[in-house]
Amino acid sequence: MTLRWAIQTNLGNSNDIERLVSACRGQGAPTEELRHIPFSTQLPRLDAETPTVFYGATQFVNQIATDGRWTPGVFFEEENFQFSLCLSKLSNRLLNAEARLTTLAELSKDSRSDATELFLRPSGDSKEFAGNILTLGEIKKWVESLGDEEMSLTPECSVVVAVPVGLAYEWRVFMVGESAVAGSQYRRYHRLEVEAGLPDPVVRFAEETAEVYSPAEVFVIDVAQSGDSLFVVEYNCFNSSGFYGSDIEAIVASINDRYR
Repeated sequence: MTLRWAIQTNLGNSNDIERLVSACRGQGAPTEELRHIPFSTQLPRLDAETPTVFYGATQFVNQIATDGRWTPGVFFEEENFQFSLCLSKLSNRLLNAEARLTTLAELSKDSRSDATELFLRPSGDSKEFAGNILTLGEIKKWVESLGDEEMSLTPECSVVVAVPVGLAYEWRVFMVGESAVAGSQYRRYHRLEVEAGLPDPVVRFAEETAEVYSPAEVFVIDVAQSGDSLFVVEYNCFNSSGFYGSDIEAIVASINDRYR
């Protein structure tokens, strides 16, 4: 049976969504355009008998994963994307292999100078906030503002903290099984700079890394060059990842072929 694509259209990068819808329909895949109210718990009214893959905002995708009624649904089990597990599997392939796990609350008690710069990101793939370089002073002020219990992000959020390193290039690589089917450069020297395609060494590195550890059947690896070496920045859930300059048609075709 042909795989059905269910795509959230009211949040996210509109260009990515238009390109994805066009790619799915261009390949003859049944395609449902969905609107999902932010923070709503209502699930789509789609039968669970038809094989379906979803794409949309993180909250929407997480709800689909938690419900679990659709197959393949989303390619995501939260524990498989945790930094601690990735570190145990990848070791020095991981960019922040010397990073430590803590909480925002504990980090705000750090006694170092407020001018100290740190790289900070969530320990999982739930996208509570975007990874970024911040001063310790900025982090402390931010944590002080997180007292509202209704906020999804709290001081108890588990985070990864590392000393910032210089990165020359960063690429997003879309993996289906252990094959890098498409990708794109998205940063150059910490600035957004999109360039379609992947250099051969990045493809080889991503596929070798997938042989070491793959968190799902379909997933995304962000790869960075620091000095002369390549490293894994992080793994991402495919179902809510931005495409940048990647060949969306190739990604859709590869996933369709896998579940045909």
